[in-house]
Amino acid sequence: MKPNIFKYIFFVIAVMLIIISIYIVYSSNNFKTIATENNKENMIIKNDITIGITNYDTINPILSNNKDVQYLSKLIFDSLLEIDEDFNIKEGLAEEYSKLDETTYLIKLKEDIKWHDGTEFTASDVKFTIDSLKNNSIESIYSEQIKNIDEVKEINDYIIKIYLKEETPFFEYMLNFPILASHMYEETSLYSKSDFPIGTGRYKITYMDDKYIKLEKTNKKSNKKIEQIKINIYNSFTELYTAFSKGEINLMNTDNINYEKYIGTIGYNFNNSSGREFDYIVINTKNKYLSNIKVRQAINNAIDRKNIIYNVFNNKYHIANFSMNNENYLYSGNTANKYNLKEAERLIEEAGINSKITLDLLVNIEKEERKKVANEIKRQLSDIGIEINIKEVSSQNLERHLRNNDYDLILTGNIISTNPNLSTYLGDGNLSNYYNNEVINILEDLNSITQSENLKTKYKEIINIYEEEIPFISLYFNANITLYHNNIKGNMNHNWYNIFNNIDEWYRVE
Repeated sequence: MKPNIFKYIFFVIAVMLIIISIYIVYSSNNFKTIATENNKENMIIKNDITIGITNYDTINPILSNNKDVQYLSKLIFDSLLEIDEDFNIKEGLAEEYSKLDETTYLIKLKEDIKWHDGTEFTASDVKFTIDSLKNNSIESIYSEQIKNIDEVKEINDYIIKIYLKEETPFFEYMLNFPILASHMYEETSLYSKSDFPIGTGRYKITYMDDKYIKLEKTNKKSNKKIEQIKINIYNSFTELYTAFSKGEINLMNTDNINYEKYIGTIGYNFNNSSGREFDYIVINTKNKYLSNIKVRQAINNAIDRKNIIYNVFNNKYHIANFSMNNENYLYSGNTANKYNLKEAERLIEEAGINSKITLDLLVNIEKEERKKVANEIKRQLSDIGIEINIKEVSSQNLERHLRNNDYDLILTGNIISTNPNLSTYLGDGNLSNYYNNEVINILEDLNSITQSENLKTKYKEIINIYEEEIPFISLYFNANITLYHNNIKGNMNHNWYNIFNNIDEWYRVE
């Protein structure tokens, strides 16, 4: 009987302990909830925000070369098509578009759009913007996007046809330039008649001088929390960082990976997305060693990208395992560090090369950070018995090496476009002298595919081939950093295309 009594007592004690534990957890959670609700009740939500910029040139997005202005212009001006957080195409001023043939696009515009002065938006505004870009003597950051447009025809007020000089892969991605109001400019001129340029965007300019610009929400009945935006203009980055430290501005964007030296590490938050500067190693696949896939795979596994980012880029850059941003909906590969020394050693052994592998790595003599990266790569590849000779060359000499096919490896970089075309890296005439018939066929197929899921399938096929054959070695993307004070709340996630992707969810508290 005693054992049964002990079992019973033990069971009762266990049940009581469970009940007490549940009570404590419930009480604790309930207390936290009440505290949070009380904080909300005491919190004052403000509907304005102050942003700081420097190197200001003009608020006209077609003429401006300032990255901050380009971000702000997305609040003021709309494009035919927009790019979302995942780098997917979405509607802008265009309701729909279709590719009629290799060089002809039909675009239907939305019919309920008005400019900030109440004038109706029509096809003439689109034609004016494109024609002005084509005829303007001043180089615009959007010039490249319209260079293959031969003609724009207005079918009616809300339908246009765009004729291209030649087929352009993913041309729809190039329709993300801001549209200007034709009635506010001289004929084919990009200079506004008004002191306050107008757009069709969510915010309009209500005041501007050489010190600051004010924006106001156009639709106050909407649920956008930020109704007013003040943009303070500073003469230098030192002034900008000082203003942020003093709380004179709430938010700023930077690609300076050493910003802590100016503002410290406390009192603010940050969001760091991968930028559009992509560095990689060109591999001459015609080289006697590098024609061996096992050797290329070994080099890819022996490079510790995380270590390079930590030692050279203050741990701010982003690992790249392919020539597409990790946030891109078309990228299905691995985002982790590929470093695996044991695998690299195994691959070198499997390559069956009896002689010592010695390779030249060319790097632009003017690129200080790349020279540091080159030395890191030299050190890392020595771990698998590959000797790297770093050759610092001028831009002109680098071009000569390319023309003469006189190189083994080149440490270089590109500016990533919203256009997901991969021809630069994998198509005919690529720098790596790489040719894969299956890849070429897939790249050609992509020109006629419009469905997102089908595109994702094709890109997955390309990425799988890339990861197997390593025609070039992806290294890292630069950093696109938004700094904001703790009183700014909401979803601050963004990509390099638009830091204001989620501004409708932002608010400021006091």
